[in-house]
This record gives sequence, C-alpha cells and structure tokens, in this order.
Amino acid sequence: MPNKKPKSVKKLTEQENRLSQLEDEVLRLKIENEALKLLASIQQRTDNSQK
Repeated sequence: MPNKKPKSVKKLTEQENRLSQLEDEVLRLKIENEALKLLASIQQRTDNSQK
C-alpha cells in the first residue's frame, strides 16, 4: 500500500480565524432561532386548542 502524505493544514491568520468563529456563531444562532420559532409555534397551537 503506498504511503499517503498527510494533508497540509493551512495556518489561518488571526482575522481568518475570527471570521470563521463568527460564521460558526451566526449559523448556530440561526439554527437556535428557528428551533425557538418552532417551539413557540407548537406552544401557541397547544394554548389555542385548550381555549
């Protein structure tokens, strides 16, 4: 079996690293926001059906 070369890891600059962290945070917040909207929608339907 031929030896595989390890993939070279690109060293990110401080700005690139911060940008990556912020993009991850934005994605996490978007997902959390959608989940909260769904929960609120379910709760509202439950509340309305009990009236």
